[in-house]
Amino acid sequence: MIRANNECFAVDLQGGHSVVTSLLRAWSVPILPLFLHYEAQDDFEWQPPYSLPDKIWHMMTTVNNRANYYVFDPMDPKEYADKHAMKAAAYAKYVKWNAQYLE
Repeated sequence: MIRANNECFAVDLQGGHSVVTSLLRAWSVPILPLFLHYEAQDDFEWQPPYSLPDKIWHMMTTVNNRANYYVFDPMDPKEYADKHAMKAAAYAKYVKWNAQYLE
């Protein structure tokens, strides 16, 4: 999720969509990486066959609703050759943090 000028954007780091990274590079807006996870992530993960009311109920009744977040140094678009390089660097950071905090 990225916030720039009061607009919210989701970044798909694995997929082929680079629209957000293109916009951020064009605007020269640094990205502030934030890694967020819930300790009871199984209660918060939305997988079939659950509906929205089911997931809201799971979130409201979870035993452990603690969320942890980690803020890292900004990623400046000017430091990357193109949007694909920036996206690859962001994904590499995500993989590292996922291994460090969740595995």
